[in-house]
Amino acid sequence: MGLDAHIHGRRDVSGPVITPCKLHQRWADSRLIVIENEGHGGPESVAALVDAVEEIAAGLP
Repeated sequence: MGLDAHIHGRRDVSGPVITPCKLHQRWADSRLIVIENEGHGGPESVAALVDAVEEIAAGLP
């Protein structure tokens, strides 16, 4: 995994999922995590964020 994870709730009405999709396509080694049942945050998004930070931290020297 790269050092970048994009976490986005599909139901986020203020920011359509196409935006992080386009960013992910252009950002080499990034990972896009789409939370299907949430909007702008929520427990699944927080859990995905914690997992991503722990994964990134584990890969640091």
